[in-house]
Formats: sequence, C-alpha cells, structure tokens
Amino acid sequence: MRLIGFNGQPYPLPASEIEALRTGIMNAMRIEPHRFLNAGCRVRIKSGPLAGTEGILVRKKNVHRVVLTISAIARSASVEVDILEIERIA
Repeated sequence: MRLIGFNGQPYPLPASEIEALRTGIMNAMRIEPHRFLNAGCRVRIKSGPLAGTEGILVRKKNVHRVVLTISAIARSASVEVDILEIERIA
C-alpha cells in the first residue's frame, strides 16, 4: 500500500475511482497497470491488421480511436482501438 501524492504532499483520489478499482478486484477482473495516455498524444498500434501504424489518440463518447493520416492525399480516418493495443511514442 502506498500514499498517492505529488511533490511529497498527499493527494486525495476521487472515491468513484477507488470504488471502480475495488469493484473490479472484487469481481476477479484482470486489472493490470497501464501507462497513462492522453487524447492528442502520438501512439502506435501494437497488434492486429494495423500493427505498426502510427496516429493521434482521440476519444469520442468513451471510445478510444486513433486518427491515421495519409499525408500524400491530405486525408485522415479514425479507427476504434482497444486502449491496451496501443502504445505511446515519442
């Protein structure tokens, strides 16, 4: 158990977030740590037919999508992705 904080100061977590984790654990869900990803960051798809493709992470109605851009024809398309199947890139 650890105390959550920033710059040596404790930081309160919203009760709803703690309860969501508790519910998942109590229902034997497979919960694993994952890097925090913000909408707008560059990501790479790790598996599936689009593995290796890079784009920008967006969120629409609680669904994660990656916007893929084809610069040569000045077009973009967004594809729904599982958040566990993408990784942040620098």
